[in-house]
Amino acid sequence: MRSYADLWWRPSSQDVLIGMLGVGREMGYRAVAVEGELPTVPEAGGIEVVRRITLRADDVRELHTQLSRVRWRYEVVSVVPGNREVAMAALRDNRVDTVVMLCDDPIPLDHHVAEVARAAVEVPLGRFLEEPGSSLSWLLSSAKWFRRGRVRVVVSSGARDQLGLRTPVQLASLLVVAGVEPDVSRRAVSDLPYSIQRVNALRLRGLMDHTGVWEVLRE
Repeated sequence: MRSYADLWWRPSSQDVLIGMLGVGREMGYRAVAVEGELPTVPEAGGIEVVRRITLRADDVRELHTQLSRVRWRYEVVSVVPGNREVAMAALRDNRVDTVVMLCDDPIPLDHHVAEVARAAVEVPLGRFLEEPGSSLSWLLSSAKWFRRGRVRVVVSSGARDQLGLRTPVQLASLLVVAGVEPDVSRRAVSDLPYSIQRVNALRLRGLMDHTGVWEVLRE
């Protein structure tokens, strides 16, 4: 059974988050990553709630400075690059979990990206709702690099409230309609995002080191 995860929620308040968690649970999500400094994490009823930060940088030095400050304070670290140079640096950096290349000025994927990418490319549905024309054009031209897993891809909702949420199947269908294989599309909302938040959560708790080695506790 798949564990579905949405790596980008942007609630404006604790009350909004509580409402989103109720809907997310009904939709079948196992884990969600929430952006923003919320005072407490509410009772999630079976959903793993982790913290996300989305960095925005216009030069590589600025990116590296931000990463050194926040990497081990958040379970999910994502980057919205201001240009291609920053995007390439973020994709290569093992401190970055996802890179949102579908931004205000979409950065195209090509063979250079496929060669260096360690981080996953994140495709937020919210961007399609805001700019459907340019977003669809970017996805259709980029989809060939997602096929057969040539570049790892995560699909998130980017939701700000309950109305912005979609089921895992609806998120995955964004890739399917662009010609990405169904299995790759399903992994983009399940295995990959769930693994990202889960492994980083264990590292922050000191149960796994940065190489993936488990800490064995003895009584």
